[in-house]
Amino acid sequence: AEPPVNSQDTTKYLFKAGFSLGIGMPKRWRSLYIIYAIVMKFLVTIYLPLGFTLLFFTISTEDANISNLLTSLQVAFDVYGGSVKFVVLSFLLIKLDKTHALTHQLDKRCNAADEIAELHRMVRFGKNTVLFFFTVFLSYSTSTFLGAVIKGHPPYAMYYPFLEWRRSKLEFLLVSLFDFFLIDLACIQQTVNDAYPVVYIAILRTHTKTLLLRIEKLCTNKTLSLEQNLLELKLCIKDHQLLIELYDIIAPMTSITIFVQFTLTAICIGTALLNIVVFSNEFSSRVGSCFYILALTVEIFPTCYYAQCLINDSNEMSDVIFHSDWVDQSKDYRQLLIFFMQRAQRPMFLTAGKLFPVTLNSFLSVSFF
Repeated sequence: AEPPVNSQDTTKYLFKAGFSLGIGMPKRWRSLYIIYAIVMKFLVTIYLPLGFTLLFFTISTEDANISNLLTSLQVAFDVYGGSVKFVVLSFLLIKLDKTHALTHQLDKRCNAADEIAELHRMVRFGKNTVLFFFTVFLSYSTSTFLGAVIKGHPPYAMYYPFLEWRRSKLEFLLVSLFDFFLIDLACIQQTVNDAYPVVYIAILRTHTKTLLLRIEKLCTNKTLSLEQNLLELKLCIKDHQLLIELYDIIAPMTSITIFVQFTLTAICIGTALLNIVVFSNEFSSRVGSCFYILALTVEIFPTCYYAQCLINDSNEMSDVIFHSDWVDQSKDYRQLLIFFMQRAQRPMFLTAGKLFPVTLNSFLSVSFF
């Protein structure tokens, strides 16, 4: 039987964002999509970092303002890192397919109303997470674009062959729009990069919660025999094994990209604060940098927060097992329960580059680096 809710629906908006950047393969029009994917990946992972790099070699003396250079530099760092994360994520998508079979089996076990409600909340959370990230990043690109155009220069003045924005209003408008378009592509890229750990942590947390609900219900149905209660316990142990397998797939995938993001966040926040405090004399530039710091914080805080919640949820499992109604059960049940409790003491935590755990403490350390 099909499960009432599919966990993979949680990733629907995430993969739509990735699809817009050339990740994935449609069932129809594959040849056209391959061409589209090549163009998108060239613009996002090659030309965008290259455009920022060439900017520092082609900038005129009139535009050599330290504040403007720092504005471009702080975004350039994030763009370089975003391209690295995006390339890594593109190769890891094959491993994500392995989660489908595991989540499908876990979904089928969610039959009670409270468990199905948790799955529905998870699907809504996945959609809202992607929209939230994109809104925050777009607020930065829009504020920077409007502030720069009002002052009479392009947002980043990236290098474009045959275009010189000082020559005419048309070229100024084209350069400004190209800048805005490419940065919006970078916003979608960053949305995919930063939303996917949060979305997959949500899947892990939800199935941990539903398993906890099933464990709490063990032996509460007095119409079941001792053998039937033992069978229910075995099914919960099997669910826990599937959950650990799901965790073992997701944890290594997020490790590299989270480490890259932590490093970039520390560098970019320092650059943005230097620009605000020392070099920026214009209000619009400071507003743009403040939005940028907000975007940087948003990039790592949700991952750290929900990773901390995952640790707390997994640590709770052994306590819930111990406090279940096991006193009047058979000897086999009690022995199996002890085994289950020992297995459940393994915490589920994410790491950044396998160097340190991703928690709220690590968020504070990076933010005040």
